[in-house]
Amino acid sequence: MARQQIVVTHRRMATTARFGQVVRGVERLYYSLLFTDPRYNSRSDKWSYWLSMGFGVNIIEHPRAAERADKLRSQTVSNGPRIEITVLQGNDETLASLQQLLSDVDKARETVRGKSDSDRWAVISGSGPIRDRLLEPVLQSMRRDQLPQHDVDTFLNMLRDILDVLTEDNVASIQVTEVTSEREAVAR
Repeated sequence: MARQQIVVTHRRMATTARFGQVVRGVERLYYSLLFTDPRYNSRSDKWSYWLSMGFGVNIIEHPRAAERADKLRSQTVSNGPRIEITVLQGNDETLASLQQLLSDVDKARETVRGKSDSDRWAVISGSGPIRDRLLEPVLQSMRRDQLPQHDVDTFLNMLRDILDVLTEDNVASIQVTEVTSEREAVAR
């Protein structure tokens, strides 16, 4: 697998709390996409196990239902206004989906600039590639697994929080590039 480097650049340096929210947010987007993969259809407990762990930024454990080879491994660096996440391991197909999703989020970020949180969410969730690539597949998987509506709402709120963080006005860009070695990732 080629490594990826995800760079979220802020206009002003992100706070420590925001750093954690960005890093955990990217990880949660990855696992949300992973659990919509047909290979995980037979794991009807995947969402409930993850929900039982909670979504605090200090939780570093991977969702239990993720297969060992699919668990995301990354290194993070805060470089002033840049948050750099170098992905060292993960499911290649899910990482490709994550790359496309983050590109979609970056494009949406420009269209929702200056809007309130609720207006941003209405635009992002109402139509387009983020709904089609993330929200609808997650909802379909949760329905298939017969997750209670309260739990579905909890996950949707988590995804909304992530998308709010990644589309806030202080975010200048989100870029994903492939890197061939750890040395190249560190040099960027």
